[in-house]
Amino acid sequence: MSQQLKYTLNNPLTKDTASSADPPPTECKLDATAGTDLWRKPPVESFNAPSITTCIKTGSFKSARVTISASWTRLYDQGGIVLMWPRTGVALNNGPPSAWIKTGIEFHDEQANLSTVATPSTSTSDWSLVPLSSGSVTVEIEREHKAGDSNTSLWVYLVDHGQRRAVREITWAFSAERLSEDLHVGIYVARPTKLPGNDEDTEKLTVQFTDFKLDVNA
Repeated sequence: MSQQLKYTLNNPLTKDTASSADPPPTECKLDATAGTDLWRKPPVESFNAPSITTCIKTGSFKSARVTISASWTRLYDQGGIVLMWPRTGVALNNGPPSAWIKTGIEFHDEQANLSTVATPSTSTSDWSLVPLSSGSVTVEIEREHKAGDSNTSLWVYLVDHGQRRAVREITWAFSAERLSEDLHVGIYVARPTKLPGNDEDTEKLTVQFTDFKLDVNA
């Protein structure tokens, strides 16, 4: 079922939050300034990307889906679906989450790609890319269903003309010990790359999200 959940606009860069009783609208635009990212590769841990998320229990997650488009121009420009598991007792705007998964479009090698980054709480970020033929894509993530098995994977699908193509399996997202944890789910945008020699780089990346849908168990 699809539930009406409370969503929050998070901006770790400014530590601002704005709450809304409604999910992201059918068409939603989200901006990011240069130097924003969600990434862990020691000695760097970046967590200042704007997001709009709702908080559910991990075990209730079923699937999420959205269509993403933008004018992608800089290396690592990105936007898509995000799942974040916060650290115990730490609000999202006050520090990086313990673990996260993000998937959507990322600009690399002068083209848009379907990008997925998975960052478990015990390790660093990994990264995969699937080249796309345009700057727009529909992506869906879904918890696999296996009768009697609570330790199931998260699958990432590229959706094209109504057909789903599996591009990534993430095995740790729904481990048994994680099912009772809080999970923040929604959309995000980031622009990691700053223009060289420009300390006042104010050009924002604006990403449009269409038909966002989150399904959870009652």
